[in-house]
Amino acid sequence: MHFKGMEKVADLIVINLLFILCSIPIVTIGASATAMHYTLRRWREGQGSLAKDFFRSFRLNFRQATALWLVFLLLGAVLALNFWMVSGWTGSMYQVAMVLLIVAGSVLLAWAGVVFPFLARFDNSTFQIGKNALLITLISPGKSLAAMAMNILPVALAAVLPGVFLILSVLWLGILCSTCGYAVQLLFAPVFDRIGKTE
Repeated sequence: MHFKGMEKVADLIVINLLFILCSIPIVTIGASATAMHYTLRRWREGQGSLAKDFFRSFRLNFRQATALWLVFLLLGAVLALNFWMVSGWTGSMYQVAMVLLIVAGSVLLAWAGVVFPFLARFDNSTFQIGKNALLITLISPGKSLAAMAMNILPVALAAVLPGVFLILSVLWLGILCSTCGYAVQLLFAPVFDRIGKTE
């Protein structure tokens, strides 16, 4: 039992390292996240080979995942610009605008947390993948916000507690991304299974 547990940890470390290495160019983060989720699902089901599954998904989903990732980067840049513009406002208009921007930012982050696991599971057009993932985000806000929290937790902790940045960096490089990805897989497995049965 102890050996099996250590073997699972080792597998998560391998998947995590593959994700980190393939995310280094930044522009490939979408494809790398999709490949990580595809590999985690196969691993959870006791199928396939870690490296082979990862690079197969990375290659097959590269164009769609990169297109979606660039859309999220663009939308994020637009939101950041709006935050900067609104920061100079005052009064009730400032408060209303900030609430709307925070809601929009939360939806964007939650959507990004759903779209790549969804792409790793289903074959469809890029537009349909993005639309369906957005619908799931809005229909399942609890799960989506939980996934968002898991995805941004390392960054948030590093920003709020810079003293533990080094420890978090080691965990992030070692196992944190794949562990959070695995938790997201478990979170959305029932939702994706229901969708799979209707297709």
